[in-house]
Amino acid sequence: MTLIIAAICRDGVLIRSDKRRKVMNSSGEIIYYDDMDKVFVSADKRTIIYNHGINVIKGKSWYDLAIRAENAIRKESADDIDTALNKVENTISAEVLAEISNNQLDDFCAFVVILKTSGNQWQAKDISWKRGEGVKKTPLGRIILSGSGEKYIKRDKKWWNNNYWASLSMDEAKGQIERLYSMAIKNQNNAQGDEFSSSFNDVMVT
Repeated sequence: MTLIIAAICRDGVLIRSDKRRKVMNSSGEIIYYDDMDKVFVSADKRTIIYNHGINVIKGKSWYDLAIRAENAIRKESADDIDTALNKVENTISAEVLAEISNNQLDDFCAFVVILKTSGNQWQAKDISWKRGEGVKKTPLGRIILSGSGEKYIKRDKKWWNNNYWASLSMDEAKGQIERLYSMAIKNQNNAQGDEFSSSFNDVMVT
């Protein structure tokens, strides 16, 4: 139950994340809340981690796992995305897979990691787990869509050009991300969907 749009721009990273989460009460009824923060930024602003899919893992918030993963990345002094993803996998994978095997609401969990390397270049990759399929790591470009709500965004050629986003400042990119998010809200409303919330947070990291 998510839509997160991230852009790696000329002068930093801009992320718009919806706030929806779902829970199952004791009667088996699914309830939606629009109150969740989905983006973690490290104190030194070199690592960004955000979650989509299952957000409570073995009774712990996804945020707790993100903190542990970032601690492992920092301890390793990882300055490339592959090393960082390996530390994430080694730190939290066992817990995520155990949660997926028993979760009644979903069979999928993922974290996007965006890392500032030693050359002050941003790299991004997605690590995901799915019941029966194990772990998968996917390289990401400068524009990143995450969550089930991404199906409501038309993939216009201009918007999916890495050079285009590299040329934009964060202020310029914000206007484009607002258009993408508004498009998704309109298309979701027309389809009577409920994948993500119209409530959102914006995070900007330089």
